[in-house]
Amino acid sequence: MSFNITTARDITKPLQYVEEGTTAALYGVSPSSAAFVAAGINTEITLDPNVVSEQIRALGLEDFADIVKTQEAYAFSLRSNILNTTLAKYGTEAVGGTGTIGASLLFAFSYSLDGTQNYALLRGCRPVSTTLSVNRGLWTLDQTWHAKSINKEVATANGGLTTPTFVTAVPSGSPLKHQDGVSPFNWNSVVFSERSFSITVTRDLALLESNGDVQVLFSKAANRSITWSAEVYKESAVIKDDYHDQQKRVLTYKVGASDVATLTDSVITGLTQRHTGGDSSALIESLTGVARTLAIA
Repeated sequence: MSFNITTARDITKPLQYVEEGTTAALYGVSPSSAAFVAAGINTEITLDPNVVSEQIRALGLEDFADIVKTQEAYAFSLRSNILNTTLAKYGTEAVGGTGTIGASLLFAFSYSLDGTQNYALLRGCRPVSTTLSVNRGLWTLDQTWHAKSINKEVATANGGLTTPTFVTAVPSGSPLKHQDGVSPFNWNSVVFSERSFSITVTRDLALLESNGDVQVLFSKAANRSITWSAEVYKESAVIKDDYHDQQKRVLTYKVGASDVATLTDSVITGLTQRHTGGDSSALIESLTGVARTLAIA
């Protein structure tokens, strides 16, 4: 038996999203006439559904007597080269209204399955991990999302959505790159040269999981944790002194030509400085740190 196999080339509508809303009543609800926005230039999408079932054991039986589904838990991850920081801000910014984790999202994409277009719909999505990174190349966005549901694959027109406006092609334009921001790394208002930088924001979600429902009924952002790392060229003793003294500083980094990530009360939590005989490379301080708050604007 043969069939038309599915490859990365068979993505027919790229990953895209639209806000569901900011209230519990709209969580996981597909908006009508949704105008979708492309989720960057995607290089990877990984779906991770977790359907939980329990095996029933009975006295007198060698094999289990039954198996019963009890819960559904969903997650997915994406990696993309970004044209802007809009999608990243759902994971990085403090809780607010639209454009932040206060709004849940509906994601969609489609692909050819044995020659037929099938839709994947991911409802009630909020980010649990967001990493923005650059290493003398393109900016990369890595995100992991919690979802209320990921539908079964359906070939229904528009995935069953009511009059949506889909993005039909991979977005055009050049992704953000390291040279878009001149002298991007500023520590306590002093510019330092560096060769790599990343920010990771993790979110703890409070989940409404109630008897009588196999899916999560609502999710809400609770805690935000901000970490960062950098490989900074050794120019002075300032950074190492701040590490030893655990000084709280303002760290800013230019993301593209227009946005600046501001990390307040940044503290260096780890510093490595390696001297190696025969190594002709410039001396680097490898830093890890935390910050109390983060805003990208």
